Amino acid sequence: ITSTIPIGSLTALAFLSNSTTPVTVNAPSIGSMHIKGAFGTTTVNTNSIGPVTVGGTINGVSLFAVDSLGPITGKGISNSTFFAGMASSLTTFPTASTDFANKSASIASVRSTTAGGFSNTLIAAWRIGAVNLGKITTANGGTPFGVSGDQIASVVGIGTSPIHLANINDLTPPLTQVDFNVRPF
Repeated sequence: ITSTIPIGSLTALAFLSNSTTPVTVNAPSIGSMHIKGAFGTTTVNTNSIGPVTVGGTINGVSLFAVDSLGPITGKGISNSTFFAGMASSLTTFPTASTDFANKSASIASVRSTTAGGFSNTLIAAWRIGAVNLGKITTANGGTPFGVSGDQIASVVGIGTSPIHLANINDLTPPLTQVDFNVRPF
């Protein structure tokens, strides 16, 4: 799906690919996304996306924005990427401040609403609001994943032990539980 004009809202009962090839959505901006059921195997490229509300699970979804994302809510989040303002070549967990191309980009918040929890997902932007992940599957075969930014309001979840971090910035020590990371820059 390619639109040369902004999309006001995208609403669907479910939004999934029929194959392993992701559905791709390109638009200057998307005002909101409301998916009643599952949201999966989809890549969205845009300048900004408003609220993303998913009544089912989010699995295999890549949301790439130049400026801003969210808030993002789903009943379990796995195998996904939520990047705002990141270098376009980045496909892994950020390792340097130079991975952040737009230092005014933000993710409003991310929330996994059920015990479906959180696994193998990358969340990165220079500024991030509250992140509530529920149960975190911390093992990921040695591949780092988690939350990374310069200013993160909070990260809450249950990994190998409870996580309750607030007002995270470049002075906050990184947190690692197996492969799950909270990495400030």
